[in-house]
Amino acid sequence: MTYWLILVVIGFGSNPTGGSNVPAPALHVGNFPSFDACMSAAKEAMSKNGNGSPNASYRFLCVEASNGTMPPP
Repeated sequence: MTYWLILVVIGFGSNPTGGSNVPAPALHVGNFPSFDACMSAAKEAMSKNGNGSPNASYRFLCVEASNGTMPPP
């Protein structure tokens, strides 16, 4: 089984439609052979994220990959 590591970033500012949260498109970071390997990579990435924007929220998601009919985001 393959798991996708997905990064979601939400900035805290204003957007043209008047909302306060500005989400960026999801980013496919990598593929991992197990959920545990994916989570380990996500935790390591968060521990090294010292230069991120103070106005953004960073979230990593481990998602079970599709059966090949859909590309990663």
